[in-house]
Amino acid sequence: MKFITDITIIIDEADYTEPGRLRKILKSYSAEKDGSCYRVGGTFEELEDLSVRLSAVKHSISSATHGTQPDGGKMKTYRNSSSLPGYEKYGTITIHYDVQSGIQEEEHPNPGQPFEGVFRTAYLPDSSEGRRILGLLRRAFDQRLIFTVGRSTTTGRNNIVTWNDIHHKTSTHGGPTCYGYPDPDYLSRVGDELKLKGID
Repeated sequence: MKFITDITIIIDEADYTEPGRLRKILKSYSAEKDGSCYRVGGTFEELEDLSVRLSAVKHSISSATHGTQPDGGKMKTYRNSSSLPGYEKYGTITIHYDVQSGIQEEEHPNPGQPFEGVFRTAYLPDSSEGRRILGLLRRAFDQRLIFTVGRSTTTGRNNIVTWNDIHHKTSTHGGPTCYGYPDPDYLSRVGDELKLKGID
């Protein structure tokens, strides 16, 4: 396998007590397996994102906090130079969450019944604090804490993937009433919400 960049890292499966979760994460990246090791190549940004996800796996070994978010979801991040209201000195981090429809497990309200997945977009300022919150959100996602299955508060429908009490900014503008910016206390509030979930 050839990589279009010259950035490559080696990951040893022996360093992880949950190799199944490690393999699930590596499916999203270009990885070659050699014995117990994986060789992963990509851009600096991709490998930085991978590093955050791997640290979440190591952290979760000693953490009892795992949620009921359906398995198999994806969280992808993108950066651009446009700014958010209140953070004019910084670019923007865009988060895409994709949780596919599936069948509810025993941990969900109606085991054996179908649930409807979601695609959600959220925004953070690309500041040092915004990047710190992004890392915490990644850990929360990998520990299945961002979403759950239940009743939608907006539509009233059941068996839907919904937010799990960690608030996100789903709009770039409009302020708090529109789930957007400016909102100077948002990063502090969402940090507190993550801490309540055991993520800090």
